[in-house]
Amino acid sequence: MLLVLVSYIASAQQIGGNPPSVKWNQINTPTARVIFSKGLDSTAQRIANVIAHMNSLTVATIGNKQKRSIYYFNIKP
Repeated sequence: MLLVLVSYIASAQQIGGNPPSVKWNQINTPTARVIFSKGLDSTAQRIANVIAHMNSLTVATIGNKQKRSIYYFNIKP
């Protein structure tokens, strides 16, 4: 009985800050991976463009061996 109760409580918990129903998309560029929730496509594209522009300005000073960064965002209601 205790095992059934523990498994029920564990399955009801939401791990992390986002519910499982959130649909995720990504934009992959050579300089960044932008992960965002559904409906934020234009904002994510703008972020990817800004990162690419910033990278083009700094590549001459810090070199070509930069790691690709991962950016994650979600606007909760």
